[in-house]
Amino acid sequence: MSSHSRRQIGRVVAAATAAWLPAALLIAVGPGRWPDLPDVLPTHWGGFGQADGFAPAGNVWWTLFGLAAAGGGLAVVGALAHVRRRAAAGMALALAGGLAGGAAAVWCISASAATSGTQLGWRLVLYPVGLSYAAVVYALAGRGHLRRADGTPRPPGDGAGALSATQRAAWSVVSRSRLFVVVAGAALLVTTFLAAYVAPGAWLGAAAAAVTLMLFAETRITVDSRGLRLTAGIVHVPITRIPLTEIVEAHAAHIDPMAWGGWGYRVAPGRSALVLRAGPGLVVHRRDGRKFAVTVDDPETPARLLNAMLSNGRP
Repeated sequence: MSSHSRRQIGRVVAAATAAWLPAALLIAVGPGRWPDLPDVLPTHWGGFGQADGFAPAGNVWWTLFGLAAAGGGLAVVGALAHVRRRAAAGMALALAGGLAGGAAAVWCISASAATSGTQLGWRLVLYPVGLSYAAVVYALAGRGHLRRADGTPRPPGDGAGALSATQRAAWSVVSRSRLFVVVAGAALLVTTFLAAYVAPGAWLGAAAAAVTLMLFAETRITVDSRGLRLTAGIVHVPITRIPLTEIVEAHAAHIDPMAWGGWGYRVAPGRSALVLRAGPGLVVHRRDGRKFAVTVDDPETPARLLNAMLSNGRP
């Protein structure tokens, strides 16, 4: 292992460790450790900053500690993703820092308000400060985790009919969507804020936004003798698998999201697609007449490889 790799791993370990600090803070200032903390805490404030919702202090603390611990757990997942050189590692670490920091901030807001008349006031600024801990964790990890070393062999020659009977080739790439990152990240921040100050039930929406962010921010697309496969997220959730025996041909095309039904995974009569952005994409024609498309940079390469294997009678 090179010295650079060791340094980068050390930075990611430091970032994952830092993501647990908000949970440690909650332990340090939890019930029994916060001076004059009442048994009931404000959990919701009206339009003028006056508390109008309350819950037992113990319940509030355990809920927020659970969220902070979940952030720490997500940071561990991000660190492991870095070891596997997954580009989503940075996103996971940042999300972990924001989740844990936001939970600790909500506790400090509620507990401090309870000891001084329950008025929200200036304490509201603590919440965005807590969420900004995402930037701290991300900065600690550094940019090294964004580098992807894809050692997957590329098709020999130009990939078009260049495979002999004994040759094997594969192509794999990770496609990322800034749109999903921005939209899901914004949804996570908004629903977390709503859950903290307006509607406690919005935690379900925050969780859904986080799952969406983790699953669709990146997708691995693989072409080999088995056909076309798509897996999503750092946990490799299978999305689509089209065996080579079901493919007639493949070609590159410009993908217009509206022409395929919008962004995301779209299904329509006779066709389906994973559209992460407008731009180049791979279109596969199946033997049953259906088409499948996925947005990806350099779609000509996987199209040539699929057509080469089909022309040579693979698999």
